[in-house]
Amino acid sequence: MLPLKLWRPQWFDGVALAAGAAAPDVSYLFDGTGWPVWPLSHQWLGVLVWNLPVAFLLTWLLRAAAPSVATHLPDVWALRDYGALARVRHPVAVTGLSAMIGAASHIVADDIEDLHPLLEPALTVVGVVAAVALARYIARHRLIRAWHGAAPVVPIRPVLFRTTAAAVAIPGAAVVPFLPAAFLSHTSGARLIAVITVALAVAAAVTTASSGAASRRSFRGR
Repeated sequence: MLPLKLWRPQWFDGVALAAGAAAPDVSYLFDGTGWPVWPLSHQWLGVLVWNLPVAFLLTWLLRAAAPSVATHLPDVWALRDYGALARVRHPVAVTGLSAMIGAASHIVADDIEDLHPLLEPALTVVGVVAAVALARYIARHRLIRAWHGAAPVVPIRPVLFRTTAAAVAIPGAAVVPFLPAAFLSHTSGARLIAVITVALAVAAAVTTASSGAASRRSFRGR
């Protein structure tokens, strides 16, 4: 989805494109639970009834966590610029359309991979290489800053952030092998990605809340 954002940055919500592309596989979190979200999530009807609302939720979560997560990332490839995503507010129609395009791209890619057993690993390799190259291009030209301005300044508390993230991620990852349908590699893989995402979001929330509380105590102390 990155080429669309690079082509017309004002036409597309980049976060929603990515969230929409990921949304079909969020259904794997419920494998073995009896929830009828698969194969619906990978069907065209699912673009509206599953992927669109899931993508809206993911987009909100990613934007909310972006400033704190970005400021705690390594200072390479302009990763900290991504905190500026929290400032972006596209029209609902733009976000919704971007989310549906992202979900549609996932379904089309899956349909292509089903044509031959070698296509899935081949497209995976091509996708990884292309994503890294495009991310490097975005970093080299500081496109996030050019599109959305500077990232907001937020407190940096690396010990609290990393400790909180680890406290969520480690037990979460330990539970994954014991969940329903854990023998399916794509299911456990999606759940591990979800654990990491939740861990970073919780760490961002705790760090932000803690810094806000410290600021209020300092203000009252004056």
